[in-house]
Amino acid sequence: MSGWSSARTGIRLADSPSCGEGRGDAILAVAGMLFGAGVFVAAYGERQRLSQALGSWGKATLPEVTHASPWLWLSALALAMATGFYLLERAQKRPVPFSEFRKRRVET
Repeated sequence: MSGWSSARTGIRLADSPSCGEGRGDAILAVAGMLFGAGVFVAAYGERQRLSQALGSWGKATLPEVTHASPWLWLSALALAMATGFYLLERAQKRPVPFSEFRKRRVET
């Protein structure tokens, strides 16, 4: 366990009722990975047929396909990244006291 998430959320790991109990989460994670791999294998043939039907575009870039300036794409991606980083920082600066966390958890 890392102290990073507990420090950011304001929740002390010692106060957590299931501290150290990760078996259920691990089982669900493995089951989800196996399910996702199964879906990928089942859909692979159809995806392959679809991509062959669309044809080969070669080394196409987004600016070439959309007939837009590469600088427009770069600035849009830079703006999206900056917005995402800002929102992540803003969300991490609001620690939730454990008592509030527990109230929210009971209410839902």
